[in-house]
Amino acid sequence: MQQVTSYATDTPLPRVRNVEVIPIDQGGGRMFYVRDPLEIAPQPLVLGPAGMLVLSHLDGRRSIDQILDSLRSGAPGADVRADDIRHVLNKLSESCYLDDHVAAARVGRIREEFERAEVRPAWHAGTAYPDDPGELAGMLDGFFENAASTVEAQSGDRNGVQEGRLVAVMCPHIDLRAGGETYPPAFTALAEAAGATQPFELYVILGVAHSGGTEPGKSFAIATGKHFETPLGRAPADTTVIGDWSSRAGRDVSEQQWLHRTEHSVEFALLFLQYIHARAELPPFQVVPVMLGSVDHHLQEGRNPLHSPEVAGELEALRTSVSASRKRALYVLSVDLAHIGPKFGDRARVDDAAAAACEATDRDLLGYVQRFDAAGFFHTLKADGNARNVDAVSGLFSLHTLLAGAECRGDLLSYGQNRQDDTGSLVSYASMAFYQMPTASPLSV
Repeated sequence: MQQVTSYATDTPLPRVRNVEVIPIDQGGGRMFYVRDPLEIAPQPLVLGPAGMLVLSHLDGRRSIDQILDSLRSGAPGADVRADDIRHVLNKLSESCYLDDHVAAARVGRIREEFERAEVRPAWHAGTAYPDDPGELAGMLDGFFENAASTVEAQSGDRNGVQEGRLVAVMCPHIDLRAGGETYPPAFTALAEAAGATQPFELYVILGVAHSGGTEPGKSFAIATGKHFETPLGRAPADTTVIGDWSSRAGRDVSEQQWLHRTEHSVEFALLFLQYIHARAELPPFQVVPVMLGSVDHHLQEGRNPLHSPEVAGELEALRTSVSASRKRALYVLSVDLAHIGPKFGDRARVDDAAAAACEATDRDLLGYVQRFDAAGFFHTLKADGNARNVDAVSGLFSLHTLLAGAECRGDLLSYGQNRQDDTGSLVSYASMAFYQMPTASPLSV
């Protein structure tokens, strides 16, 4: 039986862990679906308005008495008692949603299991995509067939990249069932480049650390040396590059590697890499799986992230380690664009006009990316502190250091949006290819 914790009324309560809260309509009333992105909590929770009010006050500083005062002043006449709050606290604690000893013990076990494992299994197989290899290949076949018939180059004259050498691609990490047809153009460009010259031997996959794990001022990237398993086979990690990167960066870049356990951004991109290698009959490859932290705090304070020591230092160390490997490498950005609407903290639901405005703003931003204009990209994002929650920002900034010394251009290949009617929210995404132009000149960032 789960031990019930007795919480004093006048001492600070544990803070709630990083959770995702989605308002839902249930039984004619408003409820709140709460889930743990790291899946430390075994199951999601559904809270009523009172439970959600308590959860929203759990910042690690407030006591039960302070929460009661806040609730009563915000809702005069509300019949809320200390025991009601204790009931919610115990429910959250036993479900591992609080930053307390219960969750810490479970995190410790999970982290230890991940450290011992040789392989990072396909966490999202069977839910986000089929776990049967044949069914998965058929699903990806459909995406490529549909993309070939519907996708047109977005940049008119392709931004003059015809003579360039492919050095990076950008794809989404949106749920495959929502935006699968937007992925293929990036990987088709990859296959064409590999066929025209020589195969890529190493892919540095730059995903997003959605659940944290990096520390502003101290760390920016989280790598893992675990080999990745998917229904399409095993992709070995290049542990030599990762070890060399850690040495050059002055810290173990895989220290928080257990956070790769449930992260989908690297996993989804890898599926397409495996698929296109099989389809184009390209040889085996190795990967450097990376999750990048947020740079929003720099933007909100008006600072260029590339002037931050931990960001610039870790990226430069990675670039040098990849170069030292002497392998033909390609950077793969697995990123989405805007996240707007109530699900992401906005008050207003996204209507047709807001969706159209989002696309226009996305295309303006991607114009700087196509021109590889680091200064314009920075100043545009600084203006609003990345208020639209574009999670591609870290990866796109990173390219300017990882490809330093090269004159590059981007080719916008496809663009999409996923409208979520139940939450009134929207996520946008795109595929791009980046080329080093024949005449190289130093970049100023």
